[in-house]
Amino acid sequence: MEVNKLIIKNANIIGIVGSALCIIHCLALPFLFLVSHWVIFHPPMEEHTFHLIFILISVTSVYASTLKAEKKLIKRLMWASVTVFSLALFFHDAWSSMIYVSLFASFMLIFLHILNQKEHNGR
Repeated sequence: MEVNKLIIKNANIIGIVGSALCIIHCLALPFLFLVSHWVIFHPPMEEHTFHLIFILISVTSVYASTLKAEKKLIKRLMWASVTVFSLALFFHDAWSSMIYVSLFASFMLIFLHILNQKEHNGR
């Protein structure tokens, strides 16, 4: 199976997993910093690298999910959520409260991908 078809077929699952990983990352990283001297001084990747990876996964899964979505409201909400999510990650360093915005957007993306998956399976 071609990679593009595989991504489109599993876009909602990819989106759910990507958003869940982002939430885990956002919630676990502060605790890792508190308990691990090594992680503080030798991070495996820069924080911005994680942000770009999560944005890439989110935008790709939303794009592929909306290709097969029939409900315009779900499409619009998915694009709005991924836009808010991306902007929150870009401004994360400027405003510390953006972490809450990105977490909310991640939860919204999970919810919308689940709704989209149910709609797609119901057809």
